Order: sequence, then structure tokens, then C-alpha cells
Amino acid sequence: MATETAGIIECPRCGQKIPSASPRCQFCGTIFATDKPLSTGGVVILDSKTRNDWNLGWKEYGYIGLTSIIVLYGLYEMLIGVGVLSNTISRMGGAVYLGIAGFANVVLGAGALMQQSWAQMILKWLMIIEAISDAIYGFGFLAMTNIPGAAAAGVIKLVTALVCGALAWLLAELGDV
Repeated sequence: MATETAGIIECPRCGQKIPSASPRCQFCGTIFATDKPLSTGGVVILDSKTRNDWNLGWKEYGYIGLTSIIVLYGLYEMLIGVGVLSNTISRMGGAVYLGIAGFANVVLGAGALMQQSWAQMILKWLMIIEAISDAIYGFGFLAMTNIPGAAAAGVIKLVTALVCGALAWLLAELGDV
């Protein structure tokens, strides 16, 4: 352990004096023991000290589950984008858009699962925007009583809005993003 005097510590490896707030020695690279998690900001589900401790609450499990759904949904959209699967949007010429959106969902979802604060911040705002737009589309589809299948599309959009809103809430609740 490094010795500390008045905000200055001495590195136990090289003996250089450095500020006590430093997480590592700027001269030799020695990482000092700390009670703080290694990541800064964002949602920290498992830090370096609790890596094997899976005693998580429902919010953490919800975060893991919802970000996994985002990754899986992104993979589904990517399969539509490359032509493996088909849906109404791809038949109307929107396959490329879905492929790009799917790729973004996979990257942001995987980044959020790896506890990257940049991905969590972008994903939170994307989920807020998507929850609002899906809710508007959902209620719009429900209002179209003369179009077959509109009610089912409306319910799907409203469920998607709930999932996106729940993930945005969890990201805001669990982390400072």
C-alpha cells in the first residue's frame, strides 16, 4: 500500500511522490488499491471487487435483461437489413435503414452490457426518443380501426414504448448517465 502524507503519496514500487487522488503511479504504472469501482459514472453492475458476486437486485437484472433484448432486436433488424428475413418495411424498401438501425442497437446494447458510460448515455436518450415516438405510433395505429392489422401493430408499438421507457428509467436510476 502507498504511504500517504498531506495529499501526497509515495509509490510502494518506485518511491516517487504523486497526488493521493491518483489511481495509479504516473511513473511506473502501479495501480493502487481503492474502494471505488474502476469505471467512472454510468451503471456499474459488477466492479473489480465484486466481479464474482452475483447478489444483484431486480434493477440490475432488469438492466441486463432489457439491454440484452436491445442487442437481440438489433440482430433481428440486421437480418432484415441483409435480406435473410422479411417484413413490411423491408418490402417497402426500408431494409437498409433497418440494417443500420439494427447495427446501432447491437453496438449500443453491447456497449451498455459492458458497462461503457458513453453507450449508456446514448442508449438512454435513444430509448427516451424511441419510447415517445413508439407511443405516438401505437396510439395512432389503435385509432385506425378500418385498416386490418392496425390494432396488433399498435399494441406492439405500445409494448415497445414500455420496454424503451423502462430501460431509459433503469439507466437513469442506476447510473449517472
